[in-house]
Amino acid sequence: MKKLPLILIVVGFLTVFYPFLEGMYVAYWQQKLLAEMEPVHRTQSPQAGVIIISVGEDDVFEEESGLTELSGGYKTVGILSIDKINLIVPILEGTSGEALRIGVGLLETTPYPGDIGNSVLTAHRSHGYGVKFNRLDELRTGDKVTIYRLGEVYEYTVSFAEIMETEEIYNYIVEGDEEMITLITCHPLYQVDPPFRIVVQAERVPQKDE
Repeated sequence: MKKLPLILIVVGFLTVFYPFLEGMYVAYWQQKLLAEMEPVHRTQSPQAGVIIISVGEDDVFEEESGLTELSGGYKTVGILSIDKINLIVPILEGTSGEALRIGVGLLETTPYPGDIGNSVLTAHRSHGYGVKFNRLDELRTGDKVTIYRLGEVYEYTVSFAEIMETEEIYNYIVEGDEEMITLITCHPLYQVDPPFRIVVQAERVPQKDE
């Protein structure tokens, strides 16, 4: 029985400080991945397009691939940047719980950004201001979205931004013959099992040399 008060104190401590500790964990991995992704995705690196099996002096590179595997085994697709909401976050392969815990997930079966079709990117809305898709509801038609991927820069302009019921989002994740991205997150903020979704679509801006 003497241990019960101590256990209750520990449980209370973890309950109170869990959001803070979780935020520190996510911030650590985001910054670590972004630092490792910089030379691969934001520069014309000779290593672009290959899988990095390990990071450091003993890096091992495999054959050309659409993914880059970095520390922690995270498979990264690129970097998402939205100046209006001060967001720079890694894009990870898939929408598993761990992928969405750290960054933005590329929905399986949808194309990589820069390829023909609709690249669907999903993320949670964190309790921290400006973290992940916390501020996605601030985007409006005409706002700019940038994706850095394997040394290329893809610029997009928002053409659609709405809040809708969850079942309606399937109308906006269909395949297409144009280069576009769809950003999706939950709404409202801080609610368990929120009934709505924020859906933002953006069309790629062609480069002058294309």
